[in-house]
Amino acid sequence: MPTDFPSEPFLGLDDIEAHTTRLLGYKPSESMKSAAKRFYPGDVLYSRLRPYLNKVWLADRTGLCSSEFIVLPSNENVDGAFLKYRLNAMDFVSFANSLNAGDRPRVDFDQIGPFQLPPFSASYQKRIVAKIEELFSELEAGEASLRKARRQLGVYRQSLLKQAFEGKLTAKWRTQNPDKLAEWSWLTLQDIADVTGGLTKNSKRDSLPTRIPYLRVANVYANELRLDEIKDIGVTTAEADKVRLMKGDLLIVEGNGSLDQIGRVALWNGSISNCGHQNHLIRARCRAMAHPAFVLMFLLSPLGRDAIEKQAASTSGLHTLSVSKVQRLPVPLCSLPEQQKIVRILDEQFEAIERNERELDAALKRSETLRQSILKRAFSGRLVPQDPADEPAPALLARLRVERSNTSSSSASSSSSSSASASSSTNSLRRRRALP
Repeated sequence: MPTDFPSEPFLGLDDIEAHTTRLLGYKPSESMKSAAKRFYPGDVLYSRLRPYLNKVWLADRTGLCSSEFIVLPSNENVDGAFLKYRLNAMDFVSFANSLNAGDRPRVDFDQIGPFQLPPFSASYQKRIVAKIEELFSELEAGEASLRKARRQLGVYRQSLLKQAFEGKLTAKWRTQNPDKLAEWSWLTLQDIADVTGGLTKNSKRDSLPTRIPYLRVANVYANELRLDEIKDIGVTTAEADKVRLMKGDLLIVEGNGSLDQIGRVALWNGSISNCGHQNHLIRARCRAMAHPAFVLMFLLSPLGRDAIEKQAASTSGLHTLSVSKVQRLPVPLCSLPEQQKIVRILDEQFEAIERNERELDAALKRSETLRQSILKRAFSGRLVPQDPADEPAPALLARLRVERSNTSSSSASSSSSSSASASSSTNSLRRRRALP
């Protein structure tokens, strides 16, 4: 029980990063109430829940962990770091993931136990680990640079949006086009657009003869539409006309709870005819004075996000938007030609940013492919050469068979004196000897 070890760290599944074998953090054991497993330095923790997430960690301390981990004890024949990397390789992930189906697949040790480890001596395993970590260190340095560059592109995007609505992006254009200018002014969204809600889903709609495709919150993200899954809904003729989307409509997520999810906004691209929207998506249809993409860019900007968050705040502590709150959102407006110029500049800059992001993502993907290639070479014995002094594989396997046989004989002997005690001992020993 965690209360028996209050000073020990406790690891839950969320404390191990997927795919990377990295520890993200831990919790104090005294705050846990459910029974836990104990681990020691050198043990390997493997998440049995959702094996495709590939959560593996080599313990560098004593502690407690969730029962969702399989704890593979330190073993003189299998180096812990070697085992960690072996479980982290994609062929093992594919193997474990194939064992069970469902939304929350789990594996147990009896299922993964038959997976064959290469019969390498402990000294050869350590040399392999040293080479893996040398190569991975080089890869991680490169990946850190790529991720930093990607973050900087995100910062640059936000900087462009900020400058756009401070008038800085079009400062030179304004001096060259005095006849196309109008004073910047602040209006509300309802001053420049028709703002309406959508369809409320209920059981009565199943009996309506007319059905139309409709967008849900799951389809709308920040400047992005995800249209892989579109559902339909029953409507009356009047409702179909009221909620029918037109190309250029702004779709704003009403939502509640998390501030970073509320107010996601995208432009409807008109790719699905006669498409409507649910009530948790608020539609804003701009009038002639406002360019829809200009309004979209503002709502995506730091100024726009700040306005959305202020409107979403409530005395109850929850965050939510409604049609009336969206109508009250402040929006800056300049002349239509200047709006169009701002949209063109931002489109050009964003296209370049997205091109660079794709290149960085491709480089990160190549790095991960190279990482898996290194692991594949390591476990096939091609990453570092064997040493003549290493214990030959046939001798190693023969020795392990003898050790296993002796352990079985010892367990059988002890069972004659105490069946209950022997059962526990055999289970523990089986776990420790099954890995080789």
